[in-house]
Amino acid sequence: MDFIIAPGRTYFTPLRPGECLTLQEGLCSQRLVEVLEEKIFYSETNSCKAYEELRDINGALDIPQRLRALMDWLDTFSDSKNVTGQDDQLLLNMLREKQGVCRHKAAIFQMLCHYWGIPARQVVNVSHRFVEISPDGGQTWRQYQLGGGGRVTADITEPDWGEYGQPGGSDLKPPATRGYAFSNRFINSTERGSVLRHKIEKSLERLEDLLLSCNKRSVLTDIMHQLKDNYAAFNRGPEYSRVLPKDWGVLLSPQMFCLFGDKIQDWECIIEKSAWNFSAVRNHLRTTIKNKLKPLFRLIHAQEPDVHYLNWLCDLYRSVPQFLKYELLTILQTLCGSCDSCQLKSRVKGMLESYSPGPRTDSLLEYENPRFSQYCINLFKTMTLSHSLLGRLSQPCIHQQLHHQPVGNSIIIPEKLISGEAAFLNVSKSTSYKPIIFDCTSLSKNAMNDKIAEKIKSGLKPVISEICESEKVSVTNGAIRKIFFIWLAAHHRNDTTPPIWVTQQYNIYSEAKRPGYEPLLTAANQQDAPMTELKLPPKRLKEYFNRPSAVVLQADDLLVLLDEFLAQIENR
Repeated sequence: MDFIIAPGRTYFTPLRPGECLTLQEGLCSQRLVEVLEEKIFYSETNSCKAYEELRDINGALDIPQRLRALMDWLDTFSDSKNVTGQDDQLLLNMLREKQGVCRHKAAIFQMLCHYWGIPARQVVNVSHRFVEISPDGGQTWRQYQLGGGGRVTADITEPDWGEYGQPGGSDLKPPATRGYAFSNRFINSTERGSVLRHKIEKSLERLEDLLLSCNKRSVLTDIMHQLKDNYAAFNRGPEYSRVLPKDWGVLLSPQMFCLFGDKIQDWECIIEKSAWNFSAVRNHLRTTIKNKLKPLFRLIHAQEPDVHYLNWLCDLYRSVPQFLKYELLTILQTLCGSCDSCQLKSRVKGMLESYSPGPRTDSLLEYENPRFSQYCINLFKTMTLSHSLLGRLSQPCIHQQLHHQPVGNSIIIPEKLISGEAAFLNVSKSTSYKPIIFDCTSLSKNAMNDKIAEKIKSGLKPVISEICESEKVSVTNGAIRKIFFIWLAAHHRNDTTPPIWVTQQYNIYSEAKRPGYEPLLTAANQQDAPMTELKLPPKRLKEYFNRPSAVVLQADDLLVLLDEFLAQIENR
């Protein structure tokens, strides 16, 4: 009764993006895991629009955002009673047709929460049903209202919900105490999961060595059989073991495709499951993904990929989560340039033009009044902007107006004068400026530092010393980069539309007229993995941000502007 009368202050507030969440293994029954994985998340045979939408939701890296997206998706359900079927098929039909009332949506929401390891329970009365989830293992709960719908309780035949959920739906106990053991006999503890992951990692290391050297078919086949068995067990295990092992990128290599191309379909499901599990369990860092794909880059450099391999990557692209789509598309963009297949190039071009960045907004700590030394402020005042860039941004506007009497330097139009209409045309010209999209995703900090170092050697030392002394910093490059981005933003002339800065694998963007957080605007070290930065077509960025007239500046444009900026400092 106390809970109903006075819930906690956060009870009615859904989780915020980035908020911490404690996941728990074993909340979802094995039967539901198999239905979702085989029929929706990992199968290419069920490619209806609703299943694709669910795959996108499941691929969201931030779990609170994933729950928000699921709520929005369930809100599109209709209360039609045309869905038919029994048990699994009824559930799949309901998801495919997006039909159900509050009790069905609540059950679906709870099932998917349990699949993701989120404790969830249903709250029911005679007229309504909704879901509560616990971010902290059952200590507190948050309400998720999923709407109503339907006028009678028999709108849709009830599926066999009891087979899908745990008894009670909200007990937070280990699955073994409730009679739901996993069907996989190889993984029944954290220790066994760790041992199995270690075996896979050792096999992958050995596999990479063999692919780079002798390519002994018999030895490779034995390792492949061991990997396949271990991976099959690994991907059926509980949530805590569903993390991509080290060197996992070997499975995507051209050597693997060439040697086992006739049986490569056996690996597609394992690759998809591993990727989806990694996406669901870990809010992974960018460097983590790069490290797991380093073996793939090494193997690609060792053997030039052919068209068949690249087409296979295109096929695989359709069914993997968003974070791996980025990596596969980066590889395809890099490699298809040297390929003779027009069909493949057209295919990759279409993938690039339809790629959805889906970034989240972030702050660049905008400088209204730059917190720089007086020396740097004076430096800003004496610097001129790039004429070439201003030329790209400016667009002439011609205004025409007809008058009955001459105004200023107006022009007479005789035929208008004869007919008695307004006969004097007054023409004026003005200039407007296009908005800017700064695409900094592939702007390497190393590339910028190299240009700065080159200029310092050619005679920038006195100016650099003065900048560092006035700013009281010892790191030269950081101060120069910060001033450069302030100078770059000064080219913005459109007061109605702030410039957009896109960063970090198209995951983050910010609207800032004078950015004050330079580290966010440069990409990571690209020396170890030169194919880790994607470059989307400017047209796609304009479409995504709904700015058709914008000027898109990418890494190559920004480095040219850096040269111009450094030349100004050198010659001041």
